[in-house]
Amino acid sequence: MPARPPGRKAAWPDVLGWVGIGFGATGLCCFGCGGFVNLMYWIGPDSLVMLAPKNLWFVNVQLATMTALSGLLLAAGVRLRARRCSARRFALLWAWLKIGTSFALTIGSLVTGLDAAAVSGLVGLSQTGMIVIALVSGVFGLVWSCTLPLILIIWFARPTIRQQVAGWPAEGLKSPSVKTVKPAPPPPVRKRKELPPGGFEQWS
Repeated sequence: MPARPPGRKAAWPDVLGWVGIGFGATGLCCFGCGGFVNLMYWIGPDSLVMLAPKNLWFVNVQLATMTALSGLLLAAGVRLRARRCSARRFALLWAWLKIGTSFALTIGSLVTGLDAAAVSGLVGLSQTGMIVIALVSGVFGLVWSCTLPLILIIWFARPTIRQQVAGWPAEGLKSPSVKTVKPAPPPPVRKRKELPPGGFEQWS
């Protein structure tokens, strides 16, 4: 792998930073407005939300958890773009919390999903068919939820990355300016003096 030219910043903090900002801001907008789901449920029995009343608490816990994780991911993305040494700590904290909550929420979603199918009165599907659909969607959602956290855990475990992050400034400090090394000036060129014919050449 060729060495990075001197005076040029690494590009990976900007890439991961924008990814964190994008997913974090999107999560805040989506899950932060999740109270609309509960409002739709309480409008009446013909609501668009198919939930058993006993499982409504799970929706509230899920929305609150995902909103908090989205805010943490957004903070990690902002710190990555600013190149702050706390960015690694924020990113790893989000990654481990995301993996743990993904397993817990997946199990809860399987239970509430089966109850929702029973309440909605779906026809043409046996109990076995509903279980298969719930398991497939649960596994797919778990893999999707754990992909970015695993990437961040593996990336920040690399010694070179840890060394780069350790050199970043703390909160509230300006990023160190990159000093460019100017090339040394070329040696002066000696000019030859022209003499009349028959004379000797002299050098100044």
